[in-house]
Amino acid sequence: MCGGRFCFSRKGRSVEPTQQDLKDAGCWFDSDRAGTPEMTAFKREARWRQHRWAVDTMGIRTFGTHRGRQIDPDVPAEEICNGTKLVPRDAEAGSNFLNPTIHKIARDRAEAHEDHQTLDATRLHRGPAVLHADGLQPVWRSVAYR
Repeated sequence: MCGGRFCFSRKGRSVEPTQQDLKDAGCWFDSDRAGTPEMTAFKREARWRQHRWAVDTMGIRTFGTHRGRQIDPDVPAEEICNGTKLVPRDAEAGSNFLNPTIHKIARDRAEAHEDHQTLDATRLHRGPAVLHADGLQPVWRSVAYR
């Protein structure tokens, strides 16, 4: 932790992602705007770190897209690069989990539907996730970028 925020270190220097870093990684979304500038910055940086972890640690090079807002009913919505959404091949392989055991536990839990369940199995295909002591939920991991 540095400067009260999470940051990367390159050759001993603190580095926070710039707007261009976020755009280049497919991680700049207006929907990340939150109540305060600090929360917005945290959400954007968390998304970027998730992307960097996938690229640097897991070797993922191809990411998915999501549909943008359809403004004109006669024009299809634009596909927007999403630097934290896995393509089906990587999602099915469990590439967003720290290891195959965690992937299996999460998949088994998602397939065992319970009444009033809010766990959406499609969310297992997004970003790094691990098992938290209280159950299945995402836990951000800090990674060093050198």
